[in-house]
Amino acid sequence: MPKWDRDVSYEYALTKIMEYIQKLKLEIRYSYRKIRRLRHLYYCYVLLLCLTNGARVSEAIEGLNKFIINGKREQEVKVRQCRTLETRLIIIPKIISDLDRYILQQFMDTTRSGVTIFATRELGFNPHSLRYSFISRLIRKGINPIVIAEIVKLKTLNIILNKMQEIQANNILRDIIQHDTILNVNLRQW
Repeated sequence: MPKWDRDVSYEYALTKIMEYIQKLKLEIRYSYRKIRRLRHLYYCYVLLLCLTNGARVSEAIEGLNKFIINGKREQEVKVRQCRTLETRLIIIPKIISDLDRYILQQFMDTTRSGVTIFATRELGFNPHSLRYSFISRLIRKGINPIVIAEIVKLKTLNIILNKMQEIQANNILRDIIQHDTILNVNLRQW
């Protein structure tokens, strides 16, 4: 069974996305292929919202588009995978500037598949794994599973509880091995 976050840690993904954003901003200044790079910048911002809000790609796209239109840093978006009219909060980080709002207006037609293809080819991970990296981060911080489920709008707690058990089991195993004096004896003494 594949790992649920596909071994994409929050810190790794954040670093990778931020480095790519910086690279794109430099290339946009000095490049003749600005339209393609601007679209990639839009994709990176969507991925950043997926990571920092635990959002699905379509929720992040909707949140970014609403920010482009109204400039508010907190956006209510429709929860995907939900038959009711439930909404969730998407918070736009400060790195997405007001200037970006005007520049990126032309890319508001972006599709989920475009973001997924970009993330897989350019950054090497599936965007949905960013959602689970966010959840894993909250679990490691000791946030209550009910609160996590409410933040990311999961239907059941099973996913979170299973991941919590896995993390706790791994931590206990690490602790046992690290504190076992026989296993930590220097091999030169043998």
